[in-house]
Amino acid sequence: MSISLWGEQKFAVYERFKNIRQASSLSRLELSIKTDISEKQIKNIETGRCGPSIDSLIRLSIALEVSSDYLLGLSDDPGPAWTDREY
Repeated sequence: MSISLWGEQKFAVYERFKNIRQASSLSRLELSIKTDISEKQIKNIETGRCGPSIDSLIRLSIALEVSSDYLLGLSDDPGPAWTDREY
């Protein structure tokens, strides 16, 4: 199941993913290795071709050390990351 977003919010969310990854100094390949999500899937999320699955969203939020709400644009507060759990 993927998350679907429409309109301007869609682009803001996908742009947020890319900006957070770049601010973390991670390449797509490095994030792919860290999350066990394919590099192609990460690119598709960043470009808005598809949304992340729930599992991918959790993995990305842990790897990028931000809350899933922040990644989805539901909050402007990065919040605590789930770094104490392993998925």
